[in-house]
Amino acid sequence: MSSKVVAFVAPLGTEEAVVAAPMLAAARAAAAAAGRQHGVSVGVVAFDDGRDPVRAASIVGRLGCDPCVVGVIGPKNSGSARAAAPRARAAGLPMVLPAATADDLCALGDGSVFRLCARDRDTAAACAELCVRLGVGRLAVRADETDYGRGLARAVRAAARAARVEVTSAIHDADALFHAMGEVEQAAAIRDAREGGFTGVLLGAEGGPGAPLAGMAGPAGEGAWQLYPGAAVPDAADVYGPESADAATALVAALALAGDRAGMSEALRAASFRGRSGTVAFTPGGERSGAAVSVWRLLDGRCVPAEAESRLPA
Repeated sequence: MSSKVVAFVAPLGTEEAVVAAPMLAAARAAAAAAGRQHGVSVGVVAFDDGRDPVRAASIVGRLGCDPCVVGVIGPKNSGSARAAAPRARAAGLPMVLPAATADDLCALGDGSVFRLCARDRDTAAACAELCVRLGVGRLAVRADETDYGRGLARAVRAAARAARVEVTSAIHDADALFHAMGEVEQAAAIRDAREGGFTGVLLGAEGGPGAPLAGMAGPAGEGAWQLYPGAAVPDAADVYGPESADAATALVAALALAGDRAGMSEALRAASFRGRSGTVAFTPGGERSGAAVSVWRLLDGRCVPAEAESRLPA
């Protein structure tokens, strides 16, 4: 690589490209705009991690050895981000997460990892609050076998119990069913649940602007409640598009201020600007200040905001 670049790491060669590809497009457009604003030229180069943590760690490790790479957007998924964070930390390579929600990711980066979405614990708290408002007495939680699914399921169960919502393993006894899994797996799980006779409330965390889950789940998903670990941006077209754009903007601005990779993490910690996803600023630990969780519903084949977002502490 001959010029300064930001790497975008996501499972672009998998079914998750339905979300990852628009994220990449948003990052590229924002990097170009920020480059013009700050008088620097930064390209965005894509790397496919296949949703494989080992591959993601290897990619970020190689990127850390390339002086032309000044930062990373992603990895998109929590498992990949968890594996890559120590590599970014070792190389002093700033990594900005638009979509990875596992609670421990910024801590693993030890000053090199920053996050623009809310954490699993925040989404879980919003889920418990929603269950109480909907009058859910018994909640079943199902997870896939990913780090994201297992971690979110643990957080949702804990938050529900703290809110005095009974957690049951028997779906047929539950008033509501929370699917802790990505949109591809969740769409199939929603159809299976309805075909199996479940008539209760459907919950998940794959909402947001233009969320593809509505189309993937089809009529079985009608009325499902979906949380999104970000604000309800009025004119956004794609999930995590605003966060990806802001990740690119933050990295380009940090490069313009610091001049090289070595000072970029410090510049990111001092960042404060109005971005596509709202005000962007980070806590000393790298979490987004004032991270939001918004509530959405699948209605008439679309994912639409259900209410004003819940503001939760970062």
